[in-house]
Amino acid sequence: EHYPPFDSLKEDNKKLYFDVIDAIKSGLINSPEGVHDFWSDYARNNIPNHPCIVDYEMLSEYEKDKDRLSLALIKSLVR
Repeated sequence: EHYPPFDSLKEDNKKLYFDVIDAIKSGLINSPEGVHDFWSDYARNNIPNHPCIVDYEMLSEYEKDKDRLSLALIKSLVR
C-alpha cells in the first residue's frame, strides 16, 4: 500500500495525524479499537464512502494490524 509523503497531505489530513498522536499521548486513545474509532469519526465527515467505516470487529485482520501498528509506533515515539 502506498502512502503519500506527509508534506503533500491536505491540512485536515495532517491535523488528523497530530490529533491522534495527541489523543494517544494523553491516554484518550489506548487501544487499536480507539485508533479506528478516532479515524472513523474523521472519515464519516471527510470520506463517507470509505469501505473501512465499519465497527472494528468487522475489519479485516490487515486493517486491524494497521491500527495495532499505529498505536504501538506512536506510543513508542511519545514516551
